[in-house]
Amino acid sequence: MQITNVLEKENMPKITIEISEEAYRKLKDEALSKGLTIDHYIASIIEDVAGKRGVVKRVEERATKRASRRGIPDDFYQAFRRWWRIRDEVPFEEFVKQAVEKGFDVGDVYAWSYKLWDKFEEKESEAAAKLAETVRSSKVLLVSELKPKHPKALIRMARAGGVRILEGFKDVALVDEEFYKDFVEKLKRLPREPRGLSEGEEKLLKFMRENGLVYLDVDGRWKLC
Repeated sequence: MQITNVLEKENMPKITIEISEEAYRKLKDEALSKGLTIDHYIASIIEDVAGKRGVVKRVEERATKRASRRGIPDDFYQAFRRWWRIRDEVPFEEFVKQAVEKGFDVGDVYAWSYKLWDKFEEKESEAAAKLAETVRSSKVLLVSELKPKHPKALIRMARAGGVRILEGFKDVALVDEEFYKDFVEKLKRLPREPRGLSEGEEKLLKFMRENGLVYLDVDGRWKLC
């Protein structure tokens, strides 16, 4: 199995410079005072000298973000966020291994990860509740209609919110649980050519037929597969 390296960065030009120990300490102290790593701080100075605008604002924004993350480096935060989206495919142990290979201390990796884990779980729980409310309002939503960037993450979140997940060979449907239960009961009484269905019921029946989730028996009765 090929593992995606979620900590990999884009290739960027690199500059190597030599300075005295005293100058290094001063730069490091200044960087820490702004909540930055020394490399990010020096990069911001170089960008400023090169004539780019808005550098000070970006430095302050980075400092604010880092402070809000309780001292967790931004590159680790971003890596963890990427891993979080694909954690069904990449085990946490693999993420830890990759982080250590990138130079992070293994103790820091576990400490930072557990802090972020709680934070991301809380955010995902809130998002799952909002998604469930949207499904409750719409009755039936198809993943192909939503076109999410990370389908598996969306399905996992919907399931966590109590949404009924119907997986077909063509598509996946997110269905309000109560609506689904009522529909299954109604399905038992539907004639061969259903009439009088609501928009949501028609959509669900069409999805289930096209994805092999229902069929007509020899007596013309609708059955779940």
